[in-house]
Amino acid sequence: YLLSAYSFSKKNIIEKYDTQFAYSSVVLNLSLAVQAYLLWINPSIEDVDKIYTIAILSSFEFFMIHSGVFMAVFSKKVSLIYFPIIWCVRINN
Repeated sequence: YLLSAYSFSKKNIIEKYDTQFAYSSVVLNLSLAVQAYLLWINPSIEDVDKIYTIAILSSFEFFMIHSGVFMAVFSKKVSLIYFPIIWCVRINN
């Protein structure tokens, strides 16, 4: 009992520094959502670079999320060798 109480009272490095930045991800997500909403409601010809940047960011996020799922399900060989080849073929077609 004493050992478990000691381990819960002592914070590891992630818990120590995570409290300072607890709401930073919320602020970043809200700022991206507001930016996308404003571009969706009132796009103009001057906002082409912003739209392009958000589209690239969304594509990269899609790729990262689905890559993580495939890497969790498939073996290391499939994830590291065949998966990039499949993605490159799908993107280029």
